[in-house]
Amino acid sequence: MKVLIVGMGSIGKRHFDNFKSLGCEVAVLSRRELERYTVFQSMEKAVEGFKPSHVVVSNETAEHGKTLLEALSFSEIKNILVEKPLYSDLPSTTPARSEIVSVAYNLRFHPMVSELKEILKDQRIINWHSYVGQYLPTWRPGRDYKDIYSSSRAAGGGALRDLSHELDLFAFFGGELNLKSATGGHFSNLETDADDTYSLLLSGSQCPHGNIHMNCLDRLVQRYITVTTNEHTYHVDLIQGKWRDSQGESLRTFDRNQSYLDMSKAFLENDPRLCSFKEGWMINSIIQKAEAYS
Repeated sequence: MKVLIVGMGSIGKRHFDNFKSLGCEVAVLSRRELERYTVFQSMEKAVEGFKPSHVVVSNETAEHGKTLLEALSFSEIKNILVEKPLYSDLPSTTPARSEIVSVAYNLRFHPMVSELKEILKDQRIINWHSYVGQYLPTWRPGRDYKDIYSSSRAAGGGALRDLSHELDLFAFFGGELNLKSATGGHFSNLETDADDTYSLLLSGSQCPHGNIHMNCLDRLVQRYITVTTNEHTYHVDLIQGKWRDSQGESLRTFDRNQSYLDMSKAFLENDPRLCSFKEGWMINSIIQKAEAYS
């Protein structure tokens, strides 16, 4: 199988290595000269010279819309995976062939998320709470945080977009989302023009109450979910691997790359666990509604 990676930042490199490890032929679309890779300078040249069946869009968020439309215009391309979020800002209409598009919310494939999904399949979720925080200057070691796209609203950065995994996880468990209220913005002394903190109150078609907090200020690095059902409460720490419920506390071990690798396999196999274009569009819509509250 032939996979074309668009954009070779840190996530593009991870995608490249994972698809190579799965036995795929992999090429890159990039404006840069990259010695280690087979590189094409345009989508047209890549389709003509490499003939990919699968495309991964992993360039800056602000470029996703343009790149996606270009990839969709080639009938030879059968499946497209777009890095989260799907768009920086939603376009006025959905593109043709959007059914072949998935969004790369890899935390759906985190082993602790998979375990929680299985446990909750016969329970009704009453309350969902999730938290994520990590200090922005530590996101890309060796680079000045002011130079990465996450610091720029124009490039599609900011806590609300970069940390939208939490919105997708709630949708994955709670169904179609409805935003009740939101507050957030740029509150710190970080030298960025993007939001650094957001809190959202939501409901889901399968969960009446959810609250989500995301920030790029927390120096402890935290990401956890607390779920309450009619029978139980579960607290799942996705960073430390700690699991707590009414039976006690236990520890899980996992490779950080495993969720990305499993998502890559799912992409090649059309696994329904992938975030669909429709779900990705919904998440983008929630993001923009949250901004309207602030």
